[in-house]
This record gives sequence, C-alpha cells and structure tokens, in this order.
Amino acid sequence: MFLEERQLQISEFLKNKNAVTIHQLVKKFNISLPTIRRDLSRLEQQGIITRTHGGAIIKGDFFIETTFQKRIQKFINEKRKIAQYVVSKLIQQGDTIILDTGTTTFLVASLIRQQHLSGIKIITNSIKNATELAFCQGITHILVGGKVQPETLSLVGPEAIKSLNGFHVDKAFIGIAGLHWENGLTDIDSEEVFVKKEFLKIAKQKIILTDHSKVGKTFFVNICSLSEIDIVVMDSDLDKKLKNKLDKTNVNFIYV
Repeated sequence: MFLEERQLQISEFLKNKNAVTIHQLVKKFNISLPTIRRDLSRLEQQGIITRTHGGAIIKGDFFIETTFQKRIQKFINEKRKIAQYVVSKLIQQGDTIILDTGTTTFLVASLIRQQHLSGIKIITNSIKNATELAFCQGITHILVGGKVQPETLSLVGPEAIKSLNGFHVDKAFIGIAGLHWENGLTDIDSEEVFVKKEFLKIAKQKIILTDHSKVGKTFFVNICSLSEIDIVVMDSDLDKKLKNKLDKTNVNFIYV
C-alpha cells in the first residue's frame, strides 16, 4: 500500500472510530509501530488528527458537532433513562455538583434546564453543558477554565485543575469510556482523565454515569478503581454474565 493511500485509510478509520490506540492501528493495517507513529505525525502536521497519549483522535471543526451528535444518538434511550434517574433521584435542592463532559452528562444538564431545577450549584468543564445551563434561573454554574479540547468541547490542562483549587462539592457525576470489574474505570484522553481525577478528589460522593456498552472495556488511561466509586448508574440492558461480574465487586450499581 502506498504511503498516501495508507494515511487516507487511517484517517477514514479514525473518522468512524473517533479515537484509536496505536496498537489498534498496527493490528488493523499490519504495519510496524515506527511506521504508524510516522503516519500519525504526518496526519497531525496536516491538521487531520490530534495525537493523544498512546493513540490519536480525528480533528476538525466539521467533525466536532457531527461527532457529538453521533455519540449522543448511540444508546440515546438508555442515556435518557440514566439522566432522568439522576435528576429525579440523585440531585436535591441545595446540592453542589460536578457535571463532567460527555453525552450523558449533557442530557442531565438539559433536564436540569427543562425541569427548571433551582437552588443548586454546578461546576462543569464542558462547553456544551455550560451553554445548556447558561440561562437557567435559580442555579449557579461555574465553567472550569483551561485549554479547549476541540474533539469533546471540554476544558482541560493544568489551568483547569488549578481552577478547582478550594472547591468542595457534594456529588460528582462522571462519564467514562470503559468500565471493567478488574481494571476499573478508564478513558481515552489523558488530559481529560487528569480533570476527572481532580473532580473525584473534591467530591464527597463519586457517581459514574454510563450505558451498558462501556462495560467490560478497558482503554489506555486509568481513572481509578471501582472500589473508589460510591455509585454507578447505568441502564438495565446488560448481559447477565457481565452483570454478575459487576455485582461481585461490592460497588453500588443502580440499573435503570
């Protein structure tokens, strides 16, 4: 395969996957690690991708909203059930909460706006969440500062972590890419993970929101072990064998 043809195929593969690891690309295209690293460097120079720790994410303004819309449509009914449970059962007047970046947390923000919740304070690093909450009456919401991550419209980096100094919150609602009974919680991007870790550190109650498709998956950046989490809220459409594995972890899983 010619160099240009391979790089085109890599970029097309990334468009379909959103994000991949180097090892996935090595296996997919049957080429060496040094070769795939050179290809990714060239694609990054062309502005097609953004390199991450151990992988790559497709980039470009045309892709941002398309990516978000594609992600939010996956398991949309399950995500809505999770968001409805969170808003009706887990958020009370007077709460100070964190809404992490992600499609399910965005649906939580949308419900907070639609149901006119009041008397709560919200911290978020998601531009989408902040825009959704911008004109809500009766709530205080704080957008974390930092570097814009264009692929997810989140704010990350040392500035984001520094801006959380001095905050203590009641509940953190965190999104993840992978949940495994042995490997714990993982995600794709290391910069976003650093912010997630800080969110968990300052929250009294640590709550994970995930649809069933994330269960059994492990990505290359660790967030924390399952034992460090108080509650996991997910939809009930989960394979019975996987559910049995999760139920043995002594973590409070709520299936909605």
